[in-house]
Amino acid sequence: MKKRINKFILIVMSLFLCSCAALDNIGKATTDFLEPVPQNVRTEAMSKVNLETELYGIGSAPITESGISFALSKASADAKNNLKEAIAKESGMVYNSFIIDMEAYMKKIYTPVIPDLTSYTVEKVAPRLSEKGNWSDEKRAYVLVTAPRSEVLQESKNALTKYTVLLQEQLSKVKGAISGVSLPANNSSRDMQSSGSTKNIEDFNIDDEDDSSKDTSVTY
Repeated sequence: MKKRINKFILIVMSLFLCSCAALDNIGKATTDFLEPVPQNVRTEAMSKVNLETELYGIGSAPITESGISFALSKASADAKNNLKEAIAKESGMVYNSFIIDMEAYMKKIYTPVIPDLTSYTVEKVAPRLSEKGNWSDEKRAYVLVTAPRSEVLQESKNALTKYTVLLQEQLSKVKGAISGVSLPANNSSRDMQSSGSTKNIEDFNIDDEDDSSKDTSVTY
């Protein structure tokens, strides 16, 4: 019995140690792309960016046996992802500035679609990202990409305009459908009312004729 218990404890301990090792490896793999950008690289990168007119993203990747070219490619992809997040944030601010002064009922129409409009804007601006520079040290490669703020603003306006036009078209269809609605005709009731009115008029005329035909003279 003791042997079985000891064997069970050994199995549990082995599984626990294996799990810890696996988690440690996952943690190391995850932090490969989360290493902070060295201050000298960041300073040089920021010297190439005009913060008033540009959004930027800096990406990095470890230099492995695959070489510097492969590392730069991965760093570029990382930088573009970071820049897309910056574009999404900027675009969201633009949309919120558009709807902030809307009536409450209009906000309820536009607010739910902001995430979709933001994604649309990111997709439109993404092909126009430009690489401004790359750097490397003994362990990692770094890439800087930028996008004009003006394009983010313009694409946000375009997306909002297209959605508004689509919304107007849908509302016009609803308005047309409402205009075409009418009360159902009740022919039988209308016929009964009409025939009743005719009968009363005829009766009235007949009575008049009878009264006029009577001899109203007095014989002395």
